[in-house]
Amino acid sequence: MRVLVISDSHGNISNLEKIDIESFDLLIHCGDFVSDVKMISDKYKIDIEYVKGNCDYNSDDDEERILELLGHKILITHGHKYGVKYSISKLYYRALELEVDLAIFGHTHLPFDESYDGIRFINPGSISLGRGSYKSTCFIMEISEKIVGYMQHIKNK
Repeated sequence: MRVLVISDSHGNISNLEKIDIESFDLLIHCGDFVSDVKMISDKYKIDIEYVKGNCDYNSDDDEERILELLGHKILITHGHKYGVKYSISKLYYRALELEVDLAIFGHTHLPFDESYDGIRFINPGSISLGRGSYKSTCFIMEISEKIVGYMQHIKNK
């Protein structure tokens, strides 16, 4: 199963045009502008799992979601409720509590991919408003018996 992970689109999904969306089975959006999810779904006809972020003020959508994909338990959250701009320790303890294999989050606009005690933590950065030298990033995963993946920097044409 091929999964594209994005976050923090903030109303700008134009960088998705630089990605072969049709080659993915699922798109995960980690919040901040869940209104973009409908536009993405309409334009690309792809299944999308998503959560709301701190900028999704009027949304009644979930702040976190658990997915089971090919035997892997995955936590999706925006991360603002766990203070991820300062540390992932609160998110780490939540991941332990939920017994997940993978925790995916956003909010910082900076890519992150590290493992602690058998739990992998991934932040795809921002698809539209990267920080520092990261202009626009996403995370590409292949899920089978293992979860493998890499950060993708999206270049301007």
